[in-house]
Amino acid sequence: MAYDGTSYDGENWMIAWEAPNLKVGPWPDKTGWSKGSLISTSGYCFFELHGQDDQEIAERLVGQALYLISEGVPVGTVFEEFAKIRIWREMKIKLTTPGGFWAFHPKVGYHKMNPYNNPDREDA
Repeated sequence: MAYDGTSYDGENWMIAWEAPNLKVGPWPDKTGWSKGSLISTSGYCFFELHGQDDQEIAERLVGQALYLISEGVPVGTVFEEFAKIRIWREMKIKLTTPGGFWAFHPKVGYHKMNPYNNPDREDA
């Protein structure tokens, strides 16, 4: 699946997943796109993010991305779906985890993320 240019620019996004599947879509979910096989949700649908600045949300997105990868969501899927979130595309976070960490991706902005495999790979 290629990044289709969809952009969630503010508080209107949600992450729905069940490894290995992941989808980022609109929040609130008025159409039911997140139902069915995507049984776990996170993102702006959780009030803990409300009122946080872009940097704080970006840090949480990094943690969410790493968690999803560790749960079996392919790295390429994380990159493609998270690219829909403006904060993800614009963040400039560099962590000092072994293997490094940069973000964004669709094809290939920033890059270098996967701490669970060779950090030069784009997918798991």
